[in-house]
Amino acid sequence: MIVSVVQVSVALYVFYLSWPSSSADKRHLAAAILVFIPGILKCFVKPWSVKSSSFSSLLREASRSPSLRRDSREVISSIDQQTEAYVQAARGFVLGANHPPLAEDEQILHHSYSERLETLFRALCVDHTCPHADRLAILKSFWFLDTKGEQHSSAAVDSGLFRIYNLFYTKHDSASRYTQILNVALPLAAICLFHVSLHGASSSYHYSPQDVKLGMLRFLGFDLYLSYMLLPIPASRDMNKLVCDHLRYGWEHCIKDAESYSRFNDSCGESTLEREGCEGLLRRWISGSRPFDERILIWHLATDLCFHSMTAAVTPSNSNNEHCRAAALSRVISDYMVHLLFTNPEMLMIGSRKEIFMVAYQELENMFQDGYKQNWNDDAQLAGAILASSKVEQGLVWDARELAKTLMEMNDGDKRWKVIQGVWVEMLCFSAGRCRGYLHAKNSGVEYLSQVWILLAYAGMEMLPDRLQRTSKFQGSLQQESTTEAMDGGIAPSTSLQGEGTAAATGIKIVVSP
Repeated sequence: MIVSVVQVSVALYVFYLSWPSSSADKRHLAAAILVFIPGILKCFVKPWSVKSSSFSSLLREASRSPSLRRDSREVISSIDQQTEAYVQAARGFVLGANHPPLAEDEQILHHSYSERLETLFRALCVDHTCPHADRLAILKSFWFLDTKGEQHSSAAVDSGLFRIYNLFYTKHDSASRYTQILNVALPLAAICLFHVSLHGASSSYHYSPQDVKLGMLRFLGFDLYLSYMLLPIPASRDMNKLVCDHLRYGWEHCIKDAESYSRFNDSCGESTLEREGCEGLLRRWISGSRPFDERILIWHLATDLCFHSMTAAVTPSNSNNEHCRAAALSRVISDYMVHLLFTNPEMLMIGSRKEIFMVAYQELENMFQDGYKQNWNDDAQLAGAILASSKVEQGLVWDARELAKTLMEMNDGDKRWKVIQGVWVEMLCFSAGRCRGYLHAKNSGVEYLSQVWILLAYAGMEMLPDRLQRTSKFQGSLQQESTTEAMDGGIAPSTSLQGEGTAAATGIKIVVSP
């Protein structure tokens, strides 16, 4: 607040010194003052809003919520029974005969949906569990919106992002409403005064109408440019549709009780392999015996190797081909996940290490040493050289090459890219479901992972606080399953970063359930 007072004082002092005393048109002065008032208001409102919307403030407000306190006591006393009842109620709604809801029920659903969204996002942003009744009501409303079309579900995601922004950066009260009205009305009044003063004899000497028009055109052009930059890319809507289809398939075919509900949320490709009948062939490549960041990099390299080995190029002319469309979307998700690993690894997964890029680069250097290294004209030649190389029989690049060869052994190209696309969608959902709520506000700009996080919340999936409060009833079986896979041929971590210890020297395998 002291900084705001100093800034306003300096601005007023500079304005007083710079304003010409010989100016005869008082309308210019009035317009300038009207422009200054919203800026002064923002200087004082912004620090107060930031203080009111801080993480500690949100925690205090969440702890005072009666519904959250009641739900916390219920979950702590009988979390398994609460989850089982919620899953059965949600599954009964999804598989119900009266689907989608009747027209007269639509208004009731939307009313319940709007009332409970605030509770949902307030809980998720501070990593609190949301009451099961609210999650079920939101699931019903979002399910109805998803059946109405892609535009309605996309609008729901945009609404969720808007609510998160308001939750962290604004406070809706009477004072803020008056401030917003003044911030809009005063600049408009200043513009009107300025245009009126242009027609006066005293002002025509100082301001050229051509300069004013050129300034207005520049302002409008910059505003249009910002609006264009904020438009969502087409691929994000296609990726959202893939995520919605995956969640719909889970509720309809995979989730039957609390245990299968937890298993589906912990899935990192298993559901896709089971659906496509590739468990025996590819299960070891998604096993939890390898860290998640290494799996991301291995599948990224394998996806690129398969993509550049395609006989048909992916172009806009054949974008309607299901084979090429799945390949293009798989590569988009793959590139985004690697981008997240490099630029924002804490959002991808707690403990993710971007240093593994240097490990993979060193492996490529070792693979192409002894005169074999050369300048390739395109990525396809480099991919062919990696697949043809017989050097370095361990490491990230070698594992990615073996995975790519296994995938390319599938004669059915459509099935191959369905598998790759499905695994990437599951890993995307896996990462979003384990991202802490405050990270979605901490990042600069909106990460696409936030949209997936919102879709998971809308669809009633298990979020990070739910998983942390889950009892060990199901986790023991999942960890035992992962250990069995590692002993039956699953790959063990082969990458050891500098300064890290490794369990291979003592013959011990450490398996961490994701």
